[in-house]
Order: sequence, then C-alpha cells, then structure tokens
Amino acid sequence: MILTPYCIVCCLRVNYEVTQLITEDERILEKVLLKTMETLKTAVLKKTGTFLVAIKSMEIIEEVTGNSDPCKDFKRRSTQIATKIMPTVIEIINKSSDALLIACKAAIMGNSMDIIADLHAGVSPALHNICNLLHKPLAVNHFEKFKSSLEKAQKVVYLADNAGEVFFDRILIKHILSEKKDISIEYFIKGFPFLNDAQYEDVIPARIEDLATIRVIPLVKPIIIDQEYAKSTYAAFLDAAQKADLIIVKGQANYELLESWLKEAFYLFVHKCPVIARRDSANIGDAVLLKKNIDFTC
Repeated sequence: MILTPYCIVCCLRVNYEVTQLITEDERILEKVLLKTMETLKTAVLKKTGTFLVAIKSMEIIEEVTGNSDPCKDFKRRSTQIATKIMPTVIEIINKSSDALLIACKAAIMGNSMDIIADLHAGVSPALHNICNLLHKPLAVNHFEKFKSSLEKAQKVVYLADNAGEVFFDRILIKHILSEKKDISIEYFIKGFPFLNDAQYEDVIPARIEDLATIRVIPLVKPIIIDQEYAKSTYAAFLDAAQKADLIIVKGQANYELLESWLKEAFYLFVHKCPVIARRDSANIGDAVLLKKNIDFTC
C-alpha cells in the first residue's frame, strides 16, 4: 500500500514518540523530524509504503542520537508483562472446548500489546484487555480454513512481529505441534532493531527454539527507498514461504507489506491503522484471522 496523507502524519508522530523515548532535546527531535520529512518525500515520489519509511527512520534516529535500539526498554517491559499474563491465558485455553482456536486468538491478542494504552501501568490493564479480546469473536474468522490447511501441512513458515507477543506465538506453535507432531516450523524474526519488533534476545525468554527453528531476517545495507529493496530484505522469508505448506504472518505492518507478495497466507493481527481498516471494511481494534489468496496469473 502506498503512502497516504494520514501515513505521512503517522510516520512523523511515531518517529517523534520513539525518539522521545531516549531524549527530550528539542534540537535532536527537530533534526529527526526534518530528516524523516526528506525520506517521506522520496517515498511519496517513488510510491512506496510505510515499511521502507520505518526502516529508514530507524537509521535516521541512530544517526542523530547514536542509539540504534530506542525501543529496547519498551520491548523489555513487554516481555515482563507477557511473562506474567501467560499463565492466565494458558488456563483459559486449557478450559476451552477448542484449544487450537483459542490459541490462535491468543496469538492475535498478543498483537494488541503495543496499542494497549495502559501498558506502562503494569500487568493488570494488559491482562484485562487481552482477556476481554480473547472472549470476543474474531471480526474475520477463517479458522476452519486454517485448520484444514494445517491438517495437510508438513512445513510451516511463521513470521513474528513484536516483542512480548512472541510468548503468545509460543502458545500457538505448541498447539500446532499438538495437532501435527510430524510438522516442521520455521520462525522468522528480525536481525536488527525495528521499533518494538522481536529480535533474538526477545525470543530467548519465550523458548521458541524448543519448538521451532529460528530464522533471522538480516538488514540489507545501504537502505534504499525502493520496493525491490524491501523484497531483498525479506528474501530468505519469501524463499521459505514458497516451499511451505502453511504460512502464518503476524502483525498489521507485515500484512500491509506482504499481502501482495504471498500467493496464500494466514494473517493474524489486530487492526490499528484507520487507512487499512477502512480499505478492509474493518474497525480499529478488530481482531482477524484472515486467509488471503493472490492470483498471480491475472
């Protein structure tokens, strides 16, 4: 999806707030925003999407502040909260009549952690929000299609999203393996700081490596505002996805980036962007388990 006027404002807001995590110096904040504006102008002219702006923005923040991972403390906090929430979520799943469905919902609800307004306040608000979402129906529910694809699958490729959220991915992966013991799972994470996306250090506490093979998406340099650059960054994932029987993509940003590149995938996320929500006839906060097919012959 190409940038809209709303995307431009949103990118500037995110960069401002992320930089504020590490400094209140107005001169530094101004410099980050001005450089971001230059990147946005290039992105608009080249008709590219928000991923390229975001990845370039992380480089800008590092250049200006010297900090390559401004969301590090936020990710650590997310991990701490997820660790404390997990036992309650597991208990809800164990008491349910369809554990795999609720495990899918748990993985989706984990995606809401980065938009919970009271995340900084501690465990209780996050637990309240996630448990509420667990008991609500999915706005888009392609679970039966997911289950059917899983029954036939031998190889799964799973693209992670945020730190903290990975604990709920572990729950889903464990239930997938309960359904299909002979299945192999490749779990892709970023190999570089990218907002609050999970890196290897964020996955270790969740012990994902006990259940799946962890694959790392490397940062390709120099960063170029071009759609082919974005594809080169995700080359290893796209190659693995071509060979997989079941593709699971977590997070709205990954959905936005990959929906036109993957022939068939299941997207698990919570709608956070009004532009994408409006395009998909959804509402902010809607949780979806969406199967999307692309006909590349058209």
